Amino acid sequence: MKYIILFLTAFFITCMSLYAQDIQHCGNEAYMQQLSVKDPALYKNIMQFQQQLHAHTQAMRTAALPDNIIRIPVVVHVIHNNAAGIIGGTNNTNISDAQVISQIVVLNKDYQHKNADSVNTRAAFKPVAANCKFEFCLAEVDPNGNSTTGITRTYTSKANFTIAEETQLKSLAYWPSDQYLNIWVCDLRGTPSTQLLLGYSSQPGGLPGGDSNDPQANTDGVVINYKAFGTVGTLFTKYNLGRTASHEIGHWLGLLHTWGNFDSGYCNQTDYCTDTPVCANAFAAASPACSDNPPVKCTPDIARMIENYMDYSDDACMNLFTQDQKTRMRSSIELSPRRNALLNSLGCCTITNLVTMGYQKSFEDGSLLSDDWTTINPNAASIYTAGFELNNAVSGYGKGSYCTSVINDSVYSASDNNTHKYAYSFVSPYMNLQASSIPKMRFDWAYSPKVANGTTDSIVVYVSSGCVGDWNVLYTLYGNSFTSTPNPRGIFTPTADEWMTSEIDMNAYKNNAAIRVKFVAYSKGINTFYLDNINIVNASPQLLANVYPVPTSGLVNVSTTFEGKKTVHYAVYNTLGQFVFEATEEDVYSNIKELNLSFLAGGVYFIKVSDGKDTVLKRIVKQ
Repeated sequence: MKYIILFLTAFFITCMSLYAQDIQHCGNEAYMQQLSVKDPALYKNIMQFQQQLHAHTQAMRTAALPDNIIRIPVVVHVIHNNAAGIIGGTNNTNISDAQVISQIVVLNKDYQHKNADSVNTRAAFKPVAANCKFEFCLAEVDPNGNSTTGITRTYTSKANFTIAEETQLKSLAYWPSDQYLNIWVCDLRGTPSTQLLLGYSSQPGGLPGGDSNDPQANTDGVVINYKAFGTVGTLFTKYNLGRTASHEIGHWLGLLHTWGNFDSGYCNQTDYCTDTPVCANAFAAASPACSDNPPVKCTPDIARMIENYMDYSDDACMNLFTQDQKTRMRSSIELSPRRNALLNSLGCCTITNLVTMGYQKSFEDGSLLSDDWTTINPNAASIYTAGFELNNAVSGYGKGSYCTSVINDSVYSASDNNTHKYAYSFVSPYMNLQASSIPKMRFDWAYSPKVANGTTDSIVVYVSSGCVGDWNVLYTLYGNSFTSTPNPRGIFTPTADEWMTSEIDMNAYKNNAAIRVKFVAYSKGINTFYLDNINIVNASPQLLANVYPVPTSGLVNVSTTFEGKKTVHYAVYNTLGQFVFEATEEDVYSNIKELNLSFLAGGVYFIKVSDGKDTVLKRIVKQ
């Protein structure tokens, strides 16, 4: 019995030793070492970025910083070798949706300091524990603008992957890294491949300016072992609380291990964060005791911050990021082109209606809010105005029955927050301009000051390429040029010839999967503003023309497409080449011109459309 007990004890100790040896915590040091050989220029750039990040972080410590929630769209690529496609179950690399979702829950708690085990933070470190204000969401929109769960599943006959096989792994599934945080989940191995690895991550850097040829773009993201991901499923005993992803995403946001870039054993390394105690090497505090007894203590009178997510402690011992770590991570969002681009990602948006090129909001369906247009009226309780309203009394250039208008009856002042309720918005649905080479937005409007050159209200057109309401000014109507009539008056209802058309160049947004625009009326209590025929069009560097219907009983529509404003001439000839009709429109944008040819005898005619530069000839059949 004695020998059996000794044998079992030795076996248990051996197994525990093997367990400890067979799992490597983080592959970041190995990843960076590999990168220094594989791509020295990129490695150098990342190291330089760490210095830039440090300088920026130091400057931010004394600055008044925005403390808003930063949303990060996440796509989880489940890389598995389950040929049957079975999802979930014991030791299945094709992990369940529930396991993925459980990891997102952990990330949002850890990065917002809402984790229940934050109560375990020792008193000395509670003052520096930070709510980093990052929110992670599984993507709802894929790169093509389609709805998604934010989870992809890819089968491969390869059972596992090492750091050296990074490119092979990530080429199996990838979404643009300037729009999503890519997380690959697989059976991950260390060096040698018989050892298991919890995870590794790329770091912010790459080429300055976010160059499209950035060699790191297609491999940017985080890789996690499927047994260290989330809180449900088949998980390693010590790494079953989802903290591996919290740790690796810290690297992805610019954090180093608390001992610095390398496990040197010396106290002269730094993680560039002043509120994380200096330490010399990696240390894994083991739960449940979570003892603070590293092999080297750089400051004997200061405890090691074993609670920090960037150390190697068991999951149950981790519970905080610090204030300096928060500042460094948020700085990386500002400085890294790819990280910063995430602020405009549509990954976390809920898009129910995506309009495309050729769209027009004419209000002729009798609805203000069709096609998912929305209004924002902070003064909804006012008895005077409801902000933008449907108007059935006038329409753009007298064509149609409806437009929208806003009664500017109160005074907005940018310096007085109490008056901001007098700013009214009309917000578009999401728009996709990718099918356009020269996208333009045009709209008809009518407005008058009370007297010539008098005070005006203002209309500002904004654009947003993200789903968090980060709006940028596109166009402003204000001042002496803000009038559509030579006859100013106090109570203004426009006639058909008291309208103007404005055009906005949207070329800067043609590569975005979706954008929104909004018209904001800032009221000075002057006069009513009218808006109609909001068009998203594709301009052309040369004249394009189309004629319909053919044949016609008399009325012919001639649609023209060109760039900018031009004078367009229409001339109609019979088959003998004799001139029979002409019309001219001066200083107009691309439009649809209605011609009345009912006086012509039945037969074949030709219409020549010219804009002073190009000419197009079209055939007409008059019945």
